[in-house]
Amino acid sequence: MAPTLQVEYVLEPGEPLGVLEREALGASMVVVGSDHVPWFERLLRSRVAGTLALHSPCPVVVVPE
Repeated sequence: MAPTLQVEYVLEPGEPLGVLEREALGASMVVVGSDHVPWFERLLRSRVAGTLALHSPCPVVVVPE
C-alpha cells in the first residue's frame, strides 16, 4: 500500500521566492513549475525554481510544463 500524501496549497502575498523559501522551512517537499524566462531577462532577475532548489532545506521538485 502506498503511503498517503498530504498536499497543501498556499496563497500568500509577497515575492514568490521569499514566500516559497518561508513555506519550505516547514515542508517535507516543495513542488513548483519550471521557469520559462528568456535568457536576457535572467540577467536582470533570478530564476525562482533554480534558486529555491539551491537554498531550500527540503527537496524541491520542478515540474516542466
